[in-house]
Amino acid sequence: MSYRDPNLLATLDIYDRTAEFLKGADLRRGVNDAQYHRHDRGDRYLPASDAKGFASMQRHLIGDTDAARQRMREEILSTTPPIFAISAMHGAGRGKGRVVVLARSRPIEAANASGRGC
Repeated sequence: MSYRDPNLLATLDIYDRTAEFLKGADLRRGVNDAQYHRHDRGDRYLPASDAKGFASMQRHLIGDTDAARQRMREEILSTTPPIFAISAMHGAGRGKGRVVVLARSRPIEAANASGRGC
């Protein structure tokens, strides 16, 4: 995830090269950290009704559903370093994922013009 990123196309290119990076990485600690942070950030308690409403609006705008969030939660928590390594070796996820960009129109238009399509 990227927040207030001034370099949309460069970030998307980095995301595309992730599988190549993972081939040579020691993933044990990274997987544990990712699982912890996913649980910590993705499932955090939202005490205020305005926070709940804002989160609900964001999820609606990007087409996120409770079922999709649960599936992602289960996949992240069941992931092990060998699964990451095998996926990385084959570039398994490339081109199959969904790219969602919430930004001003100019960066999105530039991405679309470059053939990236957001």
